[in-house]
Amino acid sequence: MDSDETKSKTNLVECLIDVLGYCDAETYELISKITTTKLKDLEKHKSKKFAYLQAHLPPPAMSSDELDTWFNAKMKQSSDAGVPEAQYQQACRFWERGDHTAAVDLYKASADQGYPKSQYCYGLGLRDGVGIAQDKPKGLFYIELAAGRLYNYALEYLLGLYRDDLSVEGREKFKLYSNMLTWSESWH
Repeated sequence: MDSDETKSKTNLVECLIDVLGYCDAETYELISKITTTKLKDLEKHKSKKFAYLQAHLPPPAMSSDELDTWFNAKMKQSSDAGVPEAQYQQACRFWERGDHTAAVDLYKASADQGYPKSQYCYGLGLRDGVGIAQDKPKGLFYIELAAGRLYNYALEYLLGLYRDDLSVEGREKFKLYSNMLTWSESWH
């Protein structure tokens, strides 16, 4: 398990990587250098997210095919290390290839670590019985977990589910999820 110091440094690198998507060329170069330096520091601390973060800062001068191979290897390494974001990425790849059972297994591993995108996907798999035995109540539970983390797709799914439910509980849930979605959209 990563120490608090390592978690803090990991969060900083994640934020810097996010910032890179909004930079002009000159600022990008500066932030990229800072991020690379901070990432090297994480390697020394043996952060389990190192390979995941490294995947978002590829070495220069790679062909498109080399970049794909490199990125996929980093994601697999991170997924195998138990990084929930990487497990989600790997699960999506399995799903796209039609290996729903492998995808659902990784969605569950990531969902059980609290990653909302995986909670939603795993919940859908359970609700629909795709890649796993159907269990609608358990599927709804996972979708509600994702909604509790303000994952918009989960909130929208639940709004659709309760939109026409005229029971007192159904109307209350529709109002709750509607308010959560409104708050989430204004917050982001």
